[in-house]
Amino acid sequence: MFVSIDGIDGCGKSTLVTNVITMLRDRGFSVVHTREPYCQEVRDRIARGVDPFVALSLFLMDRAYHVADVIVPNRQAIVVTDRYGLSTAAYQGYLLRDRLPDAVTAIWQMNNALFPHPDRSYIVDVPVDVALARIHRRPGTDVYEHREILTQVRDNFLVLADRDPSARVIDGTQPPDVICRIVCADILTEPADGGTDKQAKNKQDIGDMISC
Repeated sequence: MFVSIDGIDGCGKSTLVTNVITMLRDRGFSVVHTREPYCQEVRDRIARGVDPFVALSLFLMDRAYHVADVIVPNRQAIVVTDRYGLSTAAYQGYLLRDRLPDAVTAIWQMNNALFPHPDRSYIVDVPVDVALARIHRRPGTDVYEHREILTQVRDNFLVLADRDPSARVIDGTQPPDVICRIVCADILTEPADGGTDKQAKNKQDIGDMISC
């Protein structure tokens, strides 16, 4: 099973990824933790700031390596990635809005044509003021961590959620443990191998999570 967790900077996405992986592993599931950008060189280049078209090219190249190295070889496990195609469409769609017609849709469709689509895509949604307050509590500032950008990118994520049947919008203002249980229970409603034994185990795990 392939799961992506996306959202604006400061939404609590990375905390959710860590918590979900821990909860699933504690219940005996094989889970692969990964992230995008996948290649350190791409992370470094993006952090220095590049032209949006260059950034889009770097993200797509990086995803090709990520898919080949991690996602495809581990599909028998639960692969959980911290960012994937929805983030590229939301962020780069904003940055290319004046240079590419209907940039968000164009990038999203291109990603879907080129790369595997997640079985579940979770968009952690918080108001921009909440995200900025969290961002300001940590050292350093990313090139994307500004009110104007985050406001439009949040809107882009919500538009994509309406178009993507795999996407679920999660209220990121809830306590982290509550968000984690919601996401894990939803993941386990999608049996990884389609077998009745797996379904039975999943139902028991879901019951345990809801009762916590």
